[in-house]
Amino acid sequence: MLLRRVSGLYILSLGMGLPLLVLGSSGGKILPRPGAWMDLVKAIFGFLLLSVPLVLLPYSVVKDVLLELASLWWLVFAAFLSNKANNYSKTIGVRTWCRLFAIAMVLVAHGDGELSTLVGTNHCCCQPSCR
Repeated sequence: MLLRRVSGLYILSLGMGLPLLVLGSSGGKILPRPGAWMDLVKAIFGFLLLSVPLVLLPYSVVKDVLLELASLWWLVFAAFLSNKANNYSKTIGVRTWCRLFAIAMVLVAHGDGELSTLVGTNHCCCQPSCR
């Protein structure tokens, strides 16, 4: 049993370490070139980090407030992507995908509010006292 656990950790470390060794020993030949796309990726990861409190809030906030905050997050992210789509005027594919994704996010944000009124859940979602 102990050998199985140790070998599992060893295989996990190989899976995490070998790609790093391959990328590091390639001398940067297989890595993408830096550019404006890195700013977009950095901003998208920033928005993902801003969504972490939305995952943790259901334990302390009423569901209606959480849905409003999630809708606001989706709308701000959609506005950001729409603004970024204007900056990529040369790359039609990126601009189109940014705008389509922004429209999808607006629909999701609008759907969150309607879903709560359709289901009729106006109580806490994850608090033990409300179950």
